Amino acid sequence: MKVPKKLFSMIGVLAMLAVLLVPATAFAANVTGNVTASNTAPTITSVTLQNAGGTGVSAMTPQTEFLLEIVAGDVNTIDDISTIDIEIYHDTTVGAGTPPAAWDSDDYAIYKWTKTGDVWSMENGAITTSWAVTTGNCTTPGTFTGLSGTWKLSFTPGKLAVESTGADTDEWNFKVTVTDAAAAPISDSSEVLNSMAAYSEISTDAGTGITFGSGVTLGDTAYIDSVDGSGAHTFATQVLANDAYALQSNTAATWTGSGTLTLDPDGTPSAAGEFGLNIDDADGGSGAPDTPQAVTTSPADITDHAADTRVTTAAEANEATVNQAIYMSLTLYSTGIPTGAYSGTITFTVVNS
Repeated sequence: MKVPKKLFSMIGVLAMLAVLLVPATAFAANVTGNVTASNTAPTITSVTLQNAGGTGVSAMTPQTEFLLEIVAGDVNTIDDISTIDIEIYHDTTVGAGTPPAAWDSDDYAIYKWTKTGDVWSMENGAITTSWAVTTGNCTTPGTFTGLSGTWKLSFTPGKLAVESTGADTDEWNFKVTVTDAAAAPISDSSEVLNSMAAYSEISTDAGTGITFGSGVTLGDTAYIDSVDGSGAHTFATQVLANDAYALQSNTAATWTGSGTLTLDPDGTPSAAGEFGLNIDDADGGSGAPDTPQAVTTSPADITDHAADTRVTTAAEANEATVNQAIYMSLTLYSTGIPTGAYSGTITFTVVNS
């Protein structure tokens, strides 16, 4: 059958349109994006000195327990924190802002927390010191998954920790350094300033007492028998003091035994039944006080010991006392003293200046 020419034209147009509507093929190319984040240092939010009950304070006392609260953080979570170093130092004696290199019981103590094993330690090596750490009272964060946590060091300042006012040029510093676990550790530190109260104590090597001879003739003067077998007619006081101090002595008004001895405060007995007691820090010969000073019933500074300097130790040395030799004499009056033994209390006192 013969198709009309007009119809052929329409079919051609339709076929052409069908070809134009076929979509082109799509192609894609993928690339990988890369970026390396640098390690971020841990941070310290706060460092706070507290008493054992957790209340904030700004003053310390030797031989008293304190807490140092440290709030620290890390953007990689605090699980990244590996160590916390705590340096406690007196800036006037060791230099402001510059802790020394070695432990010193007078002015520099070091503590540390280590994540491995969750260990709190006092970094004094083999040094004998009265500084202390109470590990059972130290605390660490309950979990290490967060961005911030709280650590608490429980420590006790030593007996020789320098007394200070807490003024800008006379304070104790706490320098805290938090270190993370990166291959190249990054640290942050913070300092807080505090005072330290005066502290002192005294003992003697006289054991249970000293003896001024046996069978002393009335009217005579006797000196201390040897207390250590050395034959020296003396004994010594041992003082620990973190500040300048006075060394004092006094005795009971009466000594008792077979009768009663009454003290003459002038050091020289002048009536029946009296005795006199004298003291010095130097030997005038055979144990006699070189420059006799009367011992009275009231504490009085021993001559040349009204302002002794604080007790110090060298870096990396054991904590030690200052020992002072004591020479004493006892004189009995010539009458009014029954035969027999007598005893009384002699007291030595250390007083911070």
